[in-house]
Amino acid sequence: MPTISTQVTKSGAKRIDTLVITHPHADHIGGLPDVIAKFKPRLAVYAEPGTTATWRNVKRDLARVGAKLRQIKSGAVLAFGKLKAKVLSPAHLSGDPNSDSIVILLDAAGKRFLFTGDCTGPNEAAVGAICARGPPVYVLKVAHHGSAYSTGNSFLSQTRPKFAVISVGHNSYGHPSPETLARLKAHHVRTYTTQRNGNVTVTVAAGGHATWAFSRSSTPLSSTSATPSSFTVRR
Repeated sequence: MPTISTQVTKSGAKRIDTLVITHPHADHIGGLPDVIAKFKPRLAVYAEPGTTATWRNVKRDLARVGAKLRQIKSGAVLAFGKLKAKVLSPAHLSGDPNSDSIVILLDAAGKRFLFTGDCTGPNEAAVGAICARGPPVYVLKVAHHGSAYSTGNSFLSQTRPKFAVISVGHNSYGHPSPETLARLKAHHVRTYTTQRNGNVTVTVAAGGHATWAFSRSSTPLSSTSATPSSFTVRR
């Protein structure tokens, strides 16, 4: 993941305190050896243990840098510097790595960020029910690269995101799906994708002011009346 390593370096970070391994699919962990070697995580957390050679390589590399490896589930709290994040899923493992993705809810000065991995099915429904009891989500990291099988209408009604970001590149699966994009638009969510907008960075000041930066374009995929409080385009 050279892109991730580059962005972490630009942020000024020397080490990673906590590395969240959402699930053991290769498109989510295949580039981790580079990240692990450069930033030597102190702690790595996971929900479902993988069985592939890729997962074994990740565990080997974590051991080499002295990282602690911890299995977690919903109810855990993770610390990212001064910030705290609640783990909302999974409560129980179903055997489906996508559905069992770690989902975290991060509060940054009153703005809630929901990171969903590739979560789908009953676990997505459980996450939506939890989020419905709190204020709207400021930014939703859309699950499974915008797959049609995640981000349902009920979930969007419960989480009430203002903005959404889809992590996706050129692929043969048709991600992001027209169905998911239509649902986001129907729920008046301003949506960006890494394919269209490049690296998307949201910086939240202590007072809650959010600044957005895009490495390619600031034009959203779907537009609503909601706009970032301020944004820049970095080329």
